[in-house]
Amino acid sequence: MNHFVLLVMDSCRYDSVRDTWGELSNMPKLGELEKAHSFATWTLPSHIDFLAGRLPWRETKDPRFTRGGGRFHFERIGELKQWQRRLEIEDPTIISDQYRIHEILHSNGYKIKAITSASPIGKGTMFSQLVDEHVDVGSKGDTLLRAVEHLNFDGSSFYIVNICETHYPFWIPGYDLELEKRVMSGLRGLARAAREGTPIEDVLFSDEDLMYLRGRQRDSVRYVDSKLPNLLRRLPENTSMVITADHGEAFGEGGYIGHGEVAHSIVLEVPFIEVSPERIRSLVRQ
Repeated sequence: MNHFVLLVMDSCRYDSVRDTWGELSNMPKLGELEKAHSFATWTLPSHIDFLAGRLPWRETKDPRFTRGGGRFHFERIGELKQWQRRLEIEDPTIISDQYRIHEILHSNGYKIKAITSASPIGKGTMFSQLVDEHVDVGSKGDTLLRAVEHLNFDGSSFYIVNICETHYPFWIPGYDLELEKRVMSGLRGLARAAREGTPIEDVLFSDEDLMYLRGRQRDSVRYVDSKLPNLLRRLPENTSMVITADHGEAFGEGGYIGHGEVAHSIVLEVPFIEVSPERIRSLVRQ
């Protein structure tokens, strides 16, 4: 059986990886970059879907299938069958109609583990109660490096690792302190305002600001890529991995900024890199 690691670059748009792909040193060695589509525009529901075995979906390249129900079902079946290959287990029940793979993983000897940095899936949240082991490393600074220190492959492990370098306000070298003062209120901020009866201040961004933010997310992709060897060195050779995102981020498209309550396709377009154990073995041995 293989270990599995799902590396989730929080809020990372597909085009932020696409536009930097030719400059990256590590991700292109791991696998092909594909555009995938998240099932949700916010962190918590996306990660719940991950625990159902449903990763961001990719359109088939098979010309025999046209749009419509046939193609849709072909894609769903194909994605579910990927779990047998990723985990290298023969158990056909991994292709579950119950939208959860907890019991199947447990029956095959897996522990379901999560290392998180985003607050909606942090300590004490509903998500943290759905995994066997949970560690929260906080959202600021080098969340990937802190997450790596907590990896523990005792027995067969199914890991979800959520990192926040790619999440606004992009806590990477060159961090802009002014951005932290311009907080886009998430659920906690909205709930606090509702309790206190205080208004939520509008956060205004100029076109120049939005262009800068797009660039900062691309910078964050470059930064995560530069730190990936630290993760790869900790992986057992029999590990499958997927690098993706829980959702994207709007930087002015359609008048939207951020994610969550955003009705724009850009927030559903995420990167998807499938990494085989063979590729990990070859890189670990270098």
